[in-house]
Amino acid sequence: KRQVVGYGFAALPVARRFGLAQEEPNGVLMVGASAFARDFAAALVSAGIPVKIIDTNEDKVAKARSRGIEAEMINFLDDDEREELDLSSVGKVVAMTPNDHVNSLLAARASEEFGRVHAYRLAPEAQEENGEKKPSKTTPNGRLIGNKELSFGVAEAHIASGWKSQVIEVTAENLESVKSESQELIPLASIDETGKLALVSQSRKAAIKAGTKIVLFGPKS
Repeated sequence: KRQVVGYGFAALPVARRFGLAQEEPNGVLMVGASAFARDFAAALVSAGIPVKIIDTNEDKVAKARSRGIEAEMINFLDDDEREELDLSSVGKVVAMTPNDHVNSLLAARASEEFGRVHAYRLAPEAQEENGEKKPSKTTPNGRLIGNKELSFGVAEAHIASGWKSQVIEVTAENLESVKSESQELIPLASIDETGKLALVSQSRKAAIKAGTKIVLFGPKS
């Protein structure tokens, strides 16, 4: 099949309809270049996964680039700016901004173009009820990356306390210990023997078996 070198957001449906786009591209677009997003992206890049980060904050974009991550200063909700993006390698979108409403909008738009199963977002922030913080009862657009408690605030607090996204190669020897560790930490992604990426969500658990790689978010070991 003829491949296109690059195409913008609006061209995706056309490219797929005529077989011009890569079939099931393996890359990730992260919208929002927070400390957690940069950490997660760096882990994926180290495992051979193409990652692009966009943000409207110049300093955050520069910090992402300093870690070897492809990053651009673009507002994803601006139609003209979004068209500047080359998304030929992108198969999944993760909304990771500090704003729950914006993340919901981003996930909804990504669902339209990439399909609902490829649109992810951070969990909504917990809500105060009778003096206690409880998970939001709203039904967000997009799959929740990691688990239903991993909101922007929770993720950034973990980063501030020293948590890191760690890539672990699973072997027959460490299989059981990795499975046990995954119960204590937060699995974010798995990469199979062929290099295919699967993001973990509240509805899709990590596939942990010998020969795969797993990205776990937790205290630095």
